[in-house]
Amino acid sequence: EINEDLYDFNINWNGKSIGDSDDVVFYKSPNVLTSGEINSDDLFIPELIDGYSYAITFEGQDRAGNFATPIQLNDVRIDLTPPRFSSFYPSTGAFINKLDFGWDLSEDINSGSLTFISKDTLVIELSEGEKNFGKREIETLINTSDLEDGFEYSISIQGEDFAGNISEVLTVDQINYDISPPNLAIVFPKSESFVNNLDVIYVVNEPLLIAQLVLIDDKGEKMFYDVRMDELNTGYNTLKDYGINTKEGVPYDIIIDATDRANNDSSSDTVRNVMFDVTAPKLTIQSPSSNKSINSSILSFEISEPIKIGTIVWQSVEGNDPNSPHKRSILGEQLKGGEFQDFNFLSPPELLNGVYYNITIEGTDLAGNKSEDIMVQRLLYDTVPPQFVDLKPFEGDFIREPEISYTLTEDLATGKINFDYVGGANDPKTTHSITLAGSKKQNGVRGGKLPSSFISLVNGAIYNIRFEGVDAAGNSVPETIINNITFDNEPPLITIVEPLNRSFFNNPILSYTLSEDLVSVSILINRESGNADKNSPHKISLNSDFLKLGDRNLNNIEWVDGTTYSLEMDGSDRAGNKAKIAKLVQISYDITPPLITIDNISNNNSIRTNKLSYTLSEKLANTSIVFTQIGGVTDPSSPQIIELVGNELNEGSVNNVKLKNGPKMVNGSMYEIKMVGSDPAGNKSPEVIITNITFDNEPPKVSITQPLDSEQIKNTVVSYITTEDLADGFVIYTQTSGTPDINSPHRIPINISNLSNGVHSEIDLGFTSQLADGGRYEVTIEAFDKAGNTAIVTPINDVFFDILPPNLTLSEPSNSGYINSVKVSYSSSEELKKGNITFTRINGNEDPNSPHIINLSGKQLLMGDHYSEIFDEVIQLKDGSIYKIEFSGEDLAGNVAEKILINNVMYDTSKPLLTITDPSNEGFYSNIIMAIESNELLLSGKIIFEQEGGANDPLSPHNIDLSNNQLKPGKHSGININSLISLTANTVYNIRIEAIDLAGNQGVSQSINSITFDNVPPKIAIVSPEPESFINSKTLGLKTNEVLSVARVVWSWVDGTSDEAGIHESKLVGEQLMDGIYPEVNFDPAPSLKSDASYKVSFYGTDRAGNASSFDLGVVYFDDTPPQIIGLFPLSNSFTNLNEV
Repeated sequence: EINEDLYDFNINWNGKSIGDSDDVVFYKSPNVLTSGEINSDDLFIPELIDGYSYAITFEGQDRAGNFATPIQLNDVRIDLTPPRFSSFYPSTGAFINKLDFGWDLSEDINSGSLTFISKDTLVIELSEGEKNFGKREIETLINTSDLEDGFEYSISIQGEDFAGNISEVLTVDQINYDISPPNLAIVFPKSESFVNNLDVIYVVNEPLLIAQLVLIDDKGEKMFYDVRMDELNTGYNTLKDYGINTKEGVPYDIIIDATDRANNDSSSDTVRNVMFDVTAPKLTIQSPSSNKSINSSILSFEISEPIKIGTIVWQSVEGNDPNSPHKRSILGEQLKGGEFQDFNFLSPPELLNGVYYNITIEGTDLAGNKSEDIMVQRLLYDTVPPQFVDLKPFEGDFIREPEISYTLTEDLATGKINFDYVGGANDPKTTHSITLAGSKKQNGVRGGKLPSSFISLVNGAIYNIRFEGVDAAGNSVPETIINNITFDNEPPLITIVEPLNRSFFNNPILSYTLSEDLVSVSILINRESGNADKNSPHKISLNSDFLKLGDRNLNNIEWVDGTTYSLEMDGSDRAGNKAKIAKLVQISYDITPPLITIDNISNNNSIRTNKLSYTLSEKLANTSIVFTQIGGVTDPSSPQIIELVGNELNEGSVNNVKLKNGPKMVNGSMYEIKMVGSDPAGNKSPEVIITNITFDNEPPKVSITQPLDSEQIKNTVVSYITTEDLADGFVIYTQTSGTPDINSPHRIPINISNLSNGVHSEIDLGFTSQLADGGRYEVTIEAFDKAGNTAIVTPINDVFFDILPPNLTLSEPSNSGYINSVKVSYSSSEELKKGNITFTRINGNEDPNSPHIINLSGKQLLMGDHYSEIFDEVIQLKDGSIYKIEFSGEDLAGNVAEKILINNVMYDTSKPLLTITDPSNEGFYSNIIMAIESNELLLSGKIIFEQEGGANDPLSPHNIDLSNNQLKPGKHSGININSLISLTANTVYNIRIEAIDLAGNQGVSQSINSITFDNVPPKIAIVSPEPESFINSKTLGLKTNEVLSVARVVWSWVDGTSDEAGIHESKLVGEQLMDGIYPEVNFDPAPSLKSDASYKVSFYGTDRAGNASSFDLGVVYFDDTPPQIIGLFPLSNSFTNLNEV
């Protein structure tokens, strides 16, 4: 509201927002405002920013020029956005039992309400604290009201902010208000009941959110089980398979605690003293057991717990029982459970003798669990006693061991045999007893030798044998006895006096001794070896006087000369005790003299060992050999008498055996040898004589003089020396490595003319064509003298047979290659005797010392690859010269290799010359275009940008590989760096080139320093005057964030007094181009602006890197003409009654 007309009225909106730039809106009225109330929207509707807080200032002056007191409205908030409710609690479909609500509110509001719609509509206004911005925690409303229990509601919330913006309605549906707890009851099991399953059934009147089954034992210990989601439904629910682990015989209380969907809690009534019994009772028959015999129906059995009912059944399974099965019920005390020994029913079953029965017991406990049927199988009902019959020995018999025989009429459960002493030799033990076991108790023919550990009878004592037994049914054997049994267990003794065991004999009489009278004696004579005996075996049974106690001779045995026998003699006494067999083995009846032959030596021969081969016609008792020296070297021990011992006397042939007792013959002596011997019967052999035997045990020595160890050969010529005449010999070539030789070894016989003692030179064996070229051989000689001594020869090793020249290669340098070092890679297929590499200048710079020869030596001559061998210290090549390289060599066998040639190899030790011609030092660039130059072809190269200063470049240094074209010699321009790498703005770099020429020489260009990369336009601005302002000066306030290379300000006429020039341009110079803020920039010359004209002012600038930028201030009003004020009323020197001017 204004109280008078206003001129020059304006409104200024100055808006602020945290984190954002200010928003200023200015309105100046072009018209005079008349007094009264004014709505600013009728004058001007500003475009204000939502969310900003504005200070609004009103200014103006009246017709007399009096300025109105400025009016300012502060903290006027612009709010164009309606408030928003979100995250409302409860959500759609929820069940609630409290009026607790929560939400998020986007801003403070002036008013708001909650609306509840069911059969009626209820509106609750929000209180002051519930209208605040932010999250409202879930809690009860201040202005609360009761809802109807069990009703479903639609709830909506809405509010209006202080700017009058109304929020959208937020609605949640199907909200169920429920304050009644659920009604639930346990249907199964019932209180005070026994159950045999762990299922629980309950009923509930509404769906549940959660529930828990609780079991409490008699000690108050609880077990908790969370009810599954699919068992929380309305109606009947069966809880099963919950892994409930109850204890047998323990009473439990059962409760179900539940919470409905509205979080109302409830519990079922308690089901008390429920006995969970899921274990079937165990009924077992302890006696009798299966496969036994019984003679009554008495049982022993056990029942693990009280039962309601139970039965025992006898069922016939073999035999005839017309009344089977026999069933009896368990009654009275037995129903309480427990152990019952030797129990018989008041009315026992009438079982039949000889019938097999199965007995079954079963029952059902108080919880209804049925026991497993327990069966005792195949019980024989038997009341007939067993018997021992067909007894042996018979009454009055002699026995030599407690061996008996009997027949049992049926199997026994227990049995015993007793030997009762009744006379004869004294036995301090009255009765010897043994208990029958195993098969000895079974039906049928039984018996056998009784163990002495139980029945130890006395020799010569008399006993009665008494039998006892009880069958499986308990029936006892009647008394059974064998009388007057005499025990005799000592065997007689037979001793043979002549002939002796393992002896030679010629007396045909057999002499022996008996320790007592015998009832029988037999002799068995078997031929073992030697001459045939048609009567063998000789079987002789003695009688009469030959069976009497004492010494006896038997002279009617027909022995065969030259035969070896074995003899056995045995007998037995009245008790059947057999005498220990008297044995003779290898008894030889021999009356023929032995024969001796010497097998490996004959007259007029040479021998090299004292080993003898001979043959004996039979084993001899003694033999001697006499060695008598008869010529040659003297033997001081002659004659040497050698006695054969041990196995040397055995019958048969002996080959090359060294006799234990010698002889010790002298090398070079000549001997006569005599041999004679006697057999064990005393027969002497004929004498054997061998004469003129020379003893020679020194081997000949052969020395190979050609070829030599590790020699390379091209033929098969050999030379050697021998120390004595040889009987025969061979030269042997055996391949050891190198080229495979499938015919190796080669055995070449030595001609008889070359076997004599002495030197044998240059003998061509003539089989060169059979050796493998490239093979390595061992060369040796195998030879023997007349005595058979093997010659001592030292083999010649690693003889290399080579008839092909070596294969040479040169792999480095390559044809038309470049090198900066005398580095050569070469190979040879075999070791060289000599080799050289020659560098000969063929072009390029002159080399007065050409050719350069490298003579290989040492390891350089070895077979194989030689990589990058350096010879810079051996020869000095000329920089810039072009060479050919020749490689030649000769192997150890003298084979000359084919020469290897490499051409046009440039020797270059000069570094490449690299130059950066653009950009220049200390330049500024927004787009770097490089120019470079190289004096030769390069192998590789790169341009390197490395940070010197300025902004940090984490990727520095930057490497740019030169392209194939840029590796060529000459100038290369137009290299656009910006397209190859990403440089960092305002970073200062050094630039250099690194490259390697084809010879491997590395070059580096001179560095271009202090290159500033700047691709960001400068930030420039006109800071004064304000746009749309009135100015009477051409002074401007300018600012720039970096140094400019050129800058200008352009004044463009827009309106007002006509300006023929239209555009005025002022350039900045000197310090005006530096970075910073310049509040008063005066231009020289100043622009010729027209007063009372409007100009658009623009600021243009380009930085040192060429990045251009501009800033448009907008329109300003230039007016440098002072106003003319003329007084029109009142007139000078006049009177007036008005207070107006």
